[in-house]
Amino acid sequence: MKTKTILLIFIIVAMLQVLLLLSIIVRKENILRTGTRIKIKVQPVDPYDAFRGRYIALDVSYRISKSEKNEYHRGQKVYALLEVDNEGFASIKGVAPKKPHSQLYFKTFVKGNDGRLALPYDRYYIEDSKAIEAEKAYKRSRESSSAYISVKVKYGAAVLEELYLKNIPVLEFLDKQSKK
Repeated sequence: MKTKTILLIFIIVAMLQVLLLLSIIVRKENILRTGTRIKIKVQPVDPYDAFRGRYIALDVSYRISKSEKNEYHRGQKVYALLEVDNEGFASIKGVAPKKPHSQLYFKTFVKGNDGRLALPYDRYYIEDSKAIEAEKAYKRSRESSSAYISVKVKYGAAVLEELYLKNIPVLEFLDKQSKK
């Protein structure tokens, strides 16, 4: 009787963990499929993480304005209010302490005492076999300011969709470069 109870508890806990992981995946996929696409200019860097592999650290820093700085403290949850231009590029036009109802926004927090925001799209992972080629392409694109990311935003969540170099998805760009 005791082993059956322990086994039942184990199965329930395991199923809850699987359901939690599935819910995270489903939420992100829903955002990617139905969210609003925005573009954000970036300055890529090519670091390596032994546990996560090759990724590009995306420099999309935003600081709260001096007038807003006194209203917020480090670690505080805020909502970044987005403004999209005619070309689809977004910029953060301000922050709000409460969830906005009718605007494009994402949830974040104040990262530093200097008013920096922790952005939900600061890394783009790339397969190891393409990493060296990508690093060279990033250096060239950084000089011409032609790198940007597309991000899908929905319900205050932001999911990184793709990294672009010269208006071409990075892996496609690398393929074209290798064929030249």
